[in-house]
Amino acid sequence: MNLVDLATNVPTSFAITLQFSEPMDTASVEAGFTVTGPLGPIAGTMAWDAEHRTATFSPVAPYPPSTTFLAALASARDVAGNAMQGTWQAHFTTAAVPGVDHTLPANGDANVSVQYTLMVKIYFLTRMDGPSVEGAFSLLDGAGLPVAGTAAYYLEDGLLPVLRFTLASPFAGLTTYTGTLTTGARSEGGVPLVNPYSFTFSTGLGPQAHLTVGNSPATLWLNVFGRVTDDRGRIDCGGAGTACGADYDVGTVVTLTAQAAPAGVFTGWTGDSCLGLTATSVTLTLDVARSCTAVFDYTTVPQLLTVTYGAWIASVATTPPSLGVPPAIHCGPAESPSVCEAGFSAGLPVDLSVTLDASAPAGTPRWICSGDDLATPGATVTTNGSTARVWMTRPKSCNVTLVPAAP
Repeated sequence: MNLVDLATNVPTSFAITLQFSEPMDTASVEAGFTVTGPLGPIAGTMAWDAEHRTATFSPVAPYPPSTTFLAALASARDVAGNAMQGTWQAHFTTAAVPGVDHTLPANGDANVSVQYTLMVKIYFLTRMDGPSVEGAFSLLDGAGLPVAGTAAYYLEDGLLPVLRFTLASPFAGLTTYTGTLTTGARSEGGVPLVNPYSFTFSTGLGPQAHLTVGNSPATLWLNVFGRVTDDRGRIDCGGAGTACGADYDVGTVVTLTAQAAPAGVFTGWTGDSCLGLTATSVTLTLDVARSCTAVFDYTTVPQLLTVTYGAWIASVATTPPSLGVPPAIHCGPAESPSVCEAGFSAGLPVDLSVTLDASAPAGTPRWICSGDDLATPGATVTTNGSTARVWMTRPKSCNVTLVPAAP
């Protein structure tokens, strides 16, 4: 027999084998063999070897876990009709329902160290089936992406059943992680978890490395002709962006991308970590503090300036040194010919002046120009007066009207 009396932790699908010293009368064995539990007999099937010396009883359905049963054989006869002496019986208890005792980090832990916590552990109440537990575990980061690592089931100190998940790389700082064990995890006795088990914990701020980003130091108009961003959403340096530095967890891989403005051209990188690089995107590992500077210049392609005007305006014209690409702007009924748009060098400011019609009432010219403010390129800027200055960092437009004085 493959079952001893008082056996414990017996798998719920355990097949009981009966071995005899001589060929048996199969009908008498099957009639005399029973497995009985608290709720009565257990249904099963009996299979025989060719010589009728070995019979195997398999339950139709798994035994209930954590339950004691009695297997017994009586009144069995061999093929010659000789009866087996006495009754054979064995008590056995099936494996318990598995459960989780605790985890490390514990469920709900906050400020977990990214420097010293390099693995996750799950401690079980019962011994488990190693392959099923290893395959049933997953760890997800705050974005719901799987965390790379290796799962291994073992007995800690030779006694405590544990699943250890060793990280392929350290945790990220200030991130919430979720560990999940599915019902595919089974006990050593084959009993699955009743419900999936999950736990969460959050990391604290890990060791940091600072990244400093520069932009266009070789040009007079800083940040106008290009922009630098990172793939982590922390750097946006140039144009309207003012985030030119950020801290990252040590070991973070960051990609910086240089983007030239319409009036700019990217010429390469400088700085201690990017010196001599020419691709628009560079990738850095922030194992220490680093700095990179994208160099932009203004393009030689003329940038178009368009001027419109309202009532009582006689003319609008560019004034030296804003000569532009001929013809310069001479716009209005008083001008012949009337030219209301022209191309100008990206690296120069353009000065405009307005002449009022002789019949114009007393008032103040008001200029509304697109993006002529270096602090906020691309914004609409309004200014009052007989002159206006436009920085040609991209194609621009200006409209001038007369605002009559209050009566």
